[in-house]
Amino acid sequence: MPGAPKAASDVSAPTDRSWSVPRRSGSLEERLTALRDDESQARALRERAKEVSVDHVAVLAQGMEQLGSDLAVWPDADVAVHRSIMAVPPQLRSREPGTPGERVHFEAGTACSVTQQPDQTHRLTAAAAVQILDGQQLRLHAMVETTGLAPDGNGPEEQWRTARTIPAAEATTALAAVLEEMREQVDRARKAFDQRHGHTDPTVVPAE
Repeated sequence: MPGAPKAASDVSAPTDRSWSVPRRSGSLEERLTALRDDESQARALRERAKEVSVDHVAVLAQGMEQLGSDLAVWPDADVAVHRSIMAVPPQLRSREPGTPGERVHFEAGTACSVTQQPDQTHRLTAAAAVQILDGQQLRLHAMVETTGLAPDGNGPEEQWRTARTIPAAEATTALAAVLEEMREQVDRARKAFDQRHGHTDPTVVPAE
């Protein structure tokens, strides 16, 4: 199934060579002390980032729960909403302290999946997540994918994805825009999803 055009992302996927991380020097004891200091600092930053993200994570979860409620009225649909950071590409996820890569102090997300009933051969999944970065920056991720679950079905097929890095002060407005755009993309993907497993007149609930 041809996917909808994917949104351009402002986030390039970093590689290990994208980041310059100096090798620790000194004795074994000095290097262990430096590692413990890094881990202690990372824990403190994570706790602070978690506090900063509380309201944004709550808005995201509420939006995804509402999406799940709306999608539950679709015919032959089994809907599940759960915590997940699947919207964040693996190469952009939080890393262990001291390893090469961008510092992600905290990340959280939610996914909503719709599985075709009764034979459960197809699934549509929407997911969104927020990451807390250095410099009072946040990154918002959202994606929509479809999956064939039958033995001869296709694996996950990405229909749409976006990632936006923004100042913390703009997070509320940006998060609302991302959730609205994701809902539009879900409705678009649903039409093709229904056609794929035999529904020609899908019930689509307009976005609020």
